[in-house]
This record gives sequence, C-alpha cells and structure tokens, in this order.
Amino acid sequence: MAINFGDNFNIAGPLPIDERYYNGLVPYTGTSEVLSSISVGERYLGLTVLVQSGSTYIEYWFKDDINTLVEKKYASEQVVGDFITGATNLGYFSGTTGVQVVQALTSSGAYNGNYFSIYNYYYRDNAGVIRIGKAAYEEPFRRAYVATILTLEKSWVWDVSSQGWRFIDGDVRDLVGQTATLGVDYGPVYYTVDEWSAGFYNSGSTASITVSGDLTTGNTITIANPIYSNKSDQELHLRTIINDTPNFLRITNDDYYIRFSGATSALIGQNVGAGTFDIFTGKTGCTMYFRTLTPSGDTSISQRADGSLVIFSSSDGSANALTGATNLSGGTGEIIEGITDRNLQVRTLVGTGDVTITTTGDTVIIDSQAGGTYNLDSPAVCTVGGISAGTVLTGKTSFELWEELLVPTQNPTLTPPSVSTTLSVSGTFEVGCTISSLDVCSSFNAGCINPQYTATCDKRSCGVIGYCFESTGGQCDGYYVDGVTLHVETIPTYTISAGTQTWCTSACHCAGVQPYDSKGGTFGSPLSTGFTTVSQVSLTGIYPWFWGTSVSAPTINQTLLNNYTCNCLASSTGTITVDNFNITTEYFWFAIPASGPTKTVWQGLNNPSNNGTIPDSLMATPQVISVNSPDGCGWTCNYEFYVSNYATSINYGMQFCN
Repeated sequence: MAINFGDNFNIAGPLPIDERYYNGLVPYTGTSEVLSSISVGERYLGLTVLVQSGSTYIEYWFKDDINTLVEKKYASEQVVGDFITGATNLGYFSGTTGVQVVQALTSSGAYNGNYFSIYNYYYRDNAGVIRIGKAAYEEPFRRAYVATILTLEKSWVWDVSSQGWRFIDGDVRDLVGQTATLGVDYGPVYYTVDEWSAGFYNSGSTASITVSGDLTTGNTITIANPIYSNKSDQELHLRTIINDTPNFLRITNDDYYIRFSGATSALIGQNVGAGTFDIFTGKTGCTMYFRTLTPSGDTSISQRADGSLVIFSSSDGSANALTGATNLSGGTGEIIEGITDRNLQVRTLVGTGDVTITTTGDTVIIDSQAGGTYNLDSPAVCTVGGISAGTVLTGKTSFELWEELLVPTQNPTLTPPSVSTTLSVSGTFEVGCTISSLDVCSSFNAGCINPQYTATCDKRSCGVIGYCFESTGGQCDGYYVDGVTLHVETIPTYTISAGTQTWCTSACHCAGVQPYDSKGGTFGSPLSTGFTTVSQVSLTGIYPWFWGTSVSAPTINQTLLNNYTCNCLASSTGTITVDNFNITTEYFWFAIPASGPTKTVWQGLNNPSNNGTIPDSLMATPQVISVNSPDGCGWTCNYEFYVSNYATSINYGMQFCN
C-alpha cells in the first residue's frame, strides 16, 4: 500500500533517493553486477540504474522485462513521429572461407551427422519462416549449418520461438521466405551460444554437440554489395550507385525508381543466303569473329566509297587464271579428270567394302578396318578370354573382337575405410582388480582402390577427420577431432566389473577420389564424407573359484577362503577340474560362486569307477555364505562351499560336475 507524504524529501548527502540506482555508494561496474546485486523480487519495469564504463556513465533500465537491461537513450533534440535509428543491408555477407563442422548425436538418431557451416546469416522467425540477417535489433548475426550427406537434407539454425538452436528439415538456403518444419525436439534445454567454438557440448538435453574448425580462418569472402553505409544522428547514409561503363550501361532515376538500361548486345551472328563458305565463324564473350576475305588467282577485292566490297575476276584469262593440272606419280586411278573453262574436274573418292574415307580439316583419311565387321553366327556360345557366353559378336570389327577377347575392361576393387579397435591388455580378469593406464586405441585404414588405374589416389578415402568412442562404462566416450591414423584415449585407472566390458570406436572419414576402370571410364562414384562401421573390443570380468586342503575338519568361513591353495580364474558354471589334490590323510574343499549351477557328481580321474554323488559319504551338503575377495579385489559375493566329510588321501585329479 502506498505511503502518502505532504512534502518533498530532502536528501542530506550526494546520493540518489532509490538506493538501487547505485551499488552502495558508487555506480555499478557492469550490467552483470546489476543483475547479481538486485534480486528478481526487487525489480520492476522502469527501474533505472547507473553503470560506469571507463570515464563514461550510462543509464540502463528494465524496459521490456525484469531480466533484460537496455541502455537508456536520450535524444539531443525533440523528434516528432517515427524516425530511423539504423539500417541493415539485407542479404549482404562479409566473412572468411573457414569451414566449421558441427557433429550432432541425438537419442533418436535421425538427425545424427556432420553439419557444415554455410554463408549467409540465417534464422527461423516466430512464424517459422526462414530469414536472412539477424533475429532482432542488437542481437548477433548467426551462421547456419547444413548436413547434405544424410538421407534427407537437414539444417541446424537459430530459432526465435525456442530462443535456441534447433534442427529443421531441408537445406536452409532453399527455404528463405518459406515456412520451415522443426526437426526432432531435443529439449527442454536448448543450446543458446551465439557463436560456436571448437569443443564438446552437452546441455543436459538429448543431443550432444561436437564442434571442429572455426569461422575466422581462410580467405575473405563477400556476398553482394552494401547500399547502406552508416548513420550519424538522425541521418542515414547510403552509397551512391556510379556507372563506370556509361557507353554500355545507362543509369537514370525518377521519383520512384533507379533505372538501369543498356544497348541490346549481339547475342549471335548468322550466315544468311546460300553459299559455300560462311563469313561468320562464331562468338566468344562479347566478340564476334568473321573470316577475312583474301583474293587469289585472278580474283580481286576492292572497297567502294560507301564501304561495300566488290569481288570480281579477270575476264580475259589473265591474273593467274587456272591453265592446267597434272596427275603426279603413277597409279591405276587418276584424281584429275580435266579442266572445263576455269573449273578443275576432280574425281570423287568412294570407299567400298571395309574401306572408309573421311575428312579432317584439309586431310582426307582413307582407312581400312582389316577383315571388315563380323557377320557370322552370334552370340558367343562359350566363354573365351574376356568374351563371355551370350556376348553379341555381329557388327564388330576384328580389332574390337580381339580387344574384348584379350583386353576386357577390368574394374577395380573398392575397399571402404575402416577402423580397428584394440586395448593395451586383453583376456579375462578377476572382478574388482584394477588396470593402470588402460589404452583404448582406434587405428584408421583409408581403404583402397585396387588396382588404382588412372585414379589420382589409390585410397578410397582421402583421410580421417575425427574419432567416436563409446564404452560400457563411458570412461572415454565422445567425439575427438584428429587427423592422424591412430587415436589413443587413456583411462588412468580402470576397475574390472562382472561380465563383458566393451569399447567401440568409429571414424569420420574424408571424401575420396573418382575411381576409374582399366579403359579410363568412371567406375562407381567418389566416396562421400561419412562414418566407418563400428569396431569393438572387450574384456571379461569373472568371479574365480577356489580349492584347498586342511589337516583338520574345515570350518566354512572367510578364514578358510583366505587360506586357499589355488585361485582358479575360470568359469565354474560347467565341469571344474582339480589336477591333483596331492594330500595324505587331509580334508579337501572347493568353493564356487553361488549364482552358478550346483555340483551334484564327483569323479576321480584315476579310475572311471571312482565316482559318487554330492552329497554322499565322501562329500558333505554344500553350504552358501557371503565372503569377500581374499586377494583385496574389493568384491563381496555369495559362494557355495563343498567340503569332504573325512580326511582322505588323494594323489590324482578330480572333476566335479553339475
């Protein structure tokens, strides 16, 4: 409830009336100090504070909500109505060619993959429409990322409604101005970073992010040219469009438009009318090419005053007119038949049989395909060399048939890239024992193109980008950016657990080159960037079984187990064997994990008839007690103890069966 006062407040010191305006006796050092000093319950819309930045004092206030501070702006003069505070060159981009890769791993798996940074800046607005630029005033520009090697194209982009990064279906570059469908919802905690840096991210959601590369390396790249330059006070400064080629391009303006116009260029030329020779030969860029007219023999070319050309020939037979021709050397067929007036009569060459006549430029080529084309029985009825049964033979020359027979097209063998996972130790271990410096190794093989033929590289992949590690215990799980062929993750101390413990690795490989067959034709397609199949390696942890002997009747307890004769690191679920108790008038015993089958039969290995059931006169009924590891491995487990009923002598092996 408000308190009413009938007079003004008189502050006796140089301090504001609201103590929240200062941080104690001095201004705040930054907006973060304001948010940490004033609790949410003490804030209200319009609350103003003073922040010192160097030698400058700036007022901030809670303008739109009580969690966001906005600088308080004061105009130097009264402005009436709407006014411009800035401008943006929509679609303009200036940055570097460095590529950043965002690797996403989601619980659903549908959006897993590598998302590559693209130009320009993109975001998805509150209506779900893809826009270019930044999402709001005073917000940063954010790049987008696209995965084009997935079954369906997907993108990773800032979403205004979620106030975080989201997956969308499709390539964001193709969706500008269109409504984009959100992909898998990995929330409720979305990633909110303005610019990604290399490293591993996990927001506690169902998607983990691993980033490699950055956006600040490489060469400078600029898209479009900015019209807007800057703003000073209330004046917006725009660049003026200037014409550097006024002879080709004309720029004018009126009240509504800036108009560009130019002369219509000659797109192509054409030889019109009937004739033997073409004057126009073609066009390259803006240049058209014409043949030059050159007089020869008794033909002359002259130019009239109006620029036209006159081509004429001497009518009196002078000026090097053709007077005769001779068939040189000998032969059965003469090329020149004779001369009529000024016309040289030349016989036409005609190919028959397997002789073909072709022209290339000024050259006449007479070619004979030895033997002509095959026109007998077809297809082939048996496989000979490179010609398989059923191959059509007709219509092919003998050279073509010989080539198919002796030099058939050979395709290379394409071996995909792979990884091999190994550990620095192997085998079976007792539960609870520790391994110091357990190395988990992933070795990358780039695959091969064999034979290489004309491919530029004999490797199926051109290298490795990084490695994925997963394990039962999760001690070294994650994605590691590494371009070398062997990546090792070391677990400083590893404790063996019961059962099988598995470590899996895979590698993100680079794209590959185009393979070719033995004739130089393309074979298959270049390998795209992707992941190898998973390779795994395991260790096994088991509870051992024990046996021992005793001069006196054994008491089944921890002390008996501690005094074992043999710790057997092997499974006890089937038949177990003691090679030799080697006792004289002593008791014997053995103990197995109680989780396995009970032993019901004993068998002496000295004689097939030396056997019995458990229990019987030799063996007592087994007892189950909880014991600890006698060797300090830290486990506690129920064990089933089997003890002889009396002292006996045994110098042979024995087996105990289920």
